[in-house]
Amino acid sequence: MKHYLREYKSISHDGFRIKIPELHALARSIIELGVIGKERFQYWKIFFWSLFLHPRLFPHAITLAIYGYHFRKTIQQYFV
Repeated sequence: MKHYLREYKSISHDGFRIKIPELHALARSIIELGVIGKERFQYWKIFFWSLFLHPRLFPHAITLAIYGYHFRKTIQQYFV
């Protein structure tokens, strides 16, 4: 995922404001993926990598982490 994010060109978000639902999603991802989930090491790695080295990509990186979690859970539900 890091390679994708290095090449990704984000759209400029001048005046971007964080809304309450986005904060709620971030908090829930921290709990579900960063504390409880078995992928917590990778979550914190991408969390801090994007936060400090590519802060404009931080929302996109967390979104992709949440997507990955969702797809893993969906596959487990049907194939395990």
